Amino acid sequence: MKPTQSSAVDPGQTVPNGASPSGNGKLSGVEPPVLGGPEHSDYYLLDNLITGEQRALRKKVREFMDQEVTPIINPYWERAEFPFELVPKLAQLNIAGFQIAGHGCPGMSNLTAGLVILELARGDLSMSTFMGVHSALAMTVDRTARLR
Repeated sequence: MKPTQSSAVDPGQTVPNGASPSGNGKLSGVEPPVLGGPEHSDYYLLDNLITGEQRALRKKVREFMDQEVTPIINPYWERAEFPFELVPKLAQLNIAGFQIAGHGCPGMSNLTAGLVILELARGDLSMSTFMGVHSALAMTVDRTARLR
């Protein structure tokens, strides 16, 4: 068996990323790499694979969540309530029904629906669940029931 090598850094010594150790033996000033700034979250560069229309819809949903939902949602969570007054504003996004074509639904591709659901969940999981249940589960069940 070989003895293990110590990975400790002596005070005053620099490490490959340029950070210097603090007095308590831990590295200070080390941050994870960020691509494109704090708003960037496309670590796998998937943005290059989607259309401009998909980007625009994703942006529209993200802005809605950032402006309308995120600022007010915490008190609702504390009270275990749902912000029903946001439903008419959510309806104006014209995303209800996700992949269903016709009947006033947008008929999105699976990828586009996934991007929309991702942005809804990014803002608030309860809003994403609400839209998922009403746009996929309930509307699909109702539509298939009529086909019988």
